[in-house]
Amino acid sequence: MKKALAFLSLAVLALSSCQTVVNTARTADTQSDIKSITVADLKVADQRVTATIDPVAKDLRKAGEKNVKQAVEAKALEMAGGADVLLDPRYVITQKSGLFTGKKITSITVSGRPAWYQNFRTLDDSVWSNPTFRGIAPVYVRKSGSGRSNVFGAKNFREMKEPAFRHRGFKIYTDLYIGGGQADFDAKNGGGPGTHKEDVELAPMLTASFGYQFGPYFYLGFFTGFQMNKIKNWDTPYNHVPVGYDLRFNLSRSVNTWYAGLKMGSAIPVNHDSEVDKTEDQILVIPSIGYSWGNFNLGIYFMHNEYEMKYKYYGWSSSKMKYTFETWGVNVGLRL
Repeated sequence: MKKALAFLSLAVLALSSCQTVVNTARTADTQSDIKSITVADLKVADQRVTATIDPVAKDLRKAGEKNVKQAVEAKALEMAGGADVLLDPRYVITQKSGLFTGKKITSITVSGRPAWYQNFRTLDDSVWSNPTFRGIAPVYVRKSGSGRSNVFGAKNFREMKEPAFRHRGFKIYTDLYIGGGQADFDAKNGGGPGTHKEDVELAPMLTASFGYQFGPYFYLGFFTGFQMNKIKNWDTPYNHVPVGYDLRFNLSRSVNTWYAGLKMGSAIPVNHDSEVDKTEDQILVIPSIGYSWGNFNLGIYFMHNEYEMKYKYYGWSSSKMKYTFETWGVNVGLRL
């Protein structure tokens, strides 16, 4: 029994005398915004100063670790000759653990660079009103191909990387298509001009597209316009009014960039002499690729236009004709 009591007493004594040393390091907190138009220079000492509180008074310890750190910082500033601020403070904290009292700080040491405020002055109005200096306007840094860094204001940087006509919003695109190709006439039910192919000498088309620009890359709109197919050795051209959707994709954010376009919809015939009963199966597809110089673009295209028409003759007989126009050429465009 006596051996057990002796062992318990030794254990309590060991727990009550256990000490822990904690090392910490941090940078001094600084304000990123300006509270006053009065500024000053900061003179920083070359040598670090070290201050220690050992032992830490009971009243100070009960106030918390933050207050203990402030007390040792104040001692270090006093040792430096009344410095204003202690930069880069580093702490060494010794703690003691008791059986019933928990951890408590027994000593603390701080090391840092003392600094003094000097040369207090008022900012010039032109400097104070600069939004970049006040932290209101962000500054963007872009690395050029030569490896140097260029600094631009927010507005200029955006205009350089993303042209105004590719910002989000409603836009208008106009395109002129000039080319030629082939027309296929396929008569059914014994009527019409027969089944044969003809060369399309000239197939100009002018379109206007109204839609929304989703940032610098995507555009989606609705287009309409006027198309003419001049058939070789035919006096009367086949004219159409195209309508449909317009999708454009730019390959980069730059002012000059490659692009791809796709128009999909139908083309409504407008100059057939016979009495038309019904027009059906209308298909119009125009893929294109090209290069854009700012608001102007130049590219190549392929156009497939296909539809069927039912005719009435003298109010009783009828026939069906399938028309297929395939043309290709050059297209030029302008962004408004």
